Amino acid sequence: MVEVVLALGIISFALVSVVALLPIGIGSNKISFEETQAANLLTLLEEDLRSTHPAVNSGRSQMFNLNLPYVVSNGRMAVNTALAMNALGSGYTIGVTDSGTTTQIFSTVCPRYQASVIYTRLPATGSLASIEARLIVNWPAQSTTDVTRLTSLANGGGYIETYVAFPAP
Repeated sequence: MVEVVLALGIISFALVSVVALLPIGIGSNKISFEETQAANLLTLLEEDLRSTHPAVNSGRSQMFNLNLPYVVSNGRMAVNTALAMNALGSGYTIGVTDSGTTTQIFSTVCPRYQASVIYTRLPATGSLASIEARLIVNWPAQSTTDVTRLTSLANGGGYIETYVAFPAP
């Protein structure tokens, strides 16, 4: 009888320990899922900026509707000199819902993710230097275009970013 009570005590201790760890595991799974979704969106953002021809969508990318680094000028591709460097305006950020559809950040729909492009280097006209940009996907979407707030972990979410270069046209 003593052995049965001792065995039940050990089993109950083990079960309580396992049950106590479940919320931590669920939270870790949620974070991992959000990071994976953001990484996929970051890859799609880069592909969208690289693969959209500037003549197709009025100088904006097809999927995310963000300003492209190139424009068509006199029948040739050229650097989009209208881009603001190191600045993030409404033309450089877009909200992305859980289903993957894009929406404006300041609309009534509250998107889960925010995809942003910050152009950090624009070459002079005629130069063969590349265009450089910082791509950021953060969650939850912020009602701000302040880069320091987009990359802050204090907002209760996270962010993922990459630095890309577009070849000279």
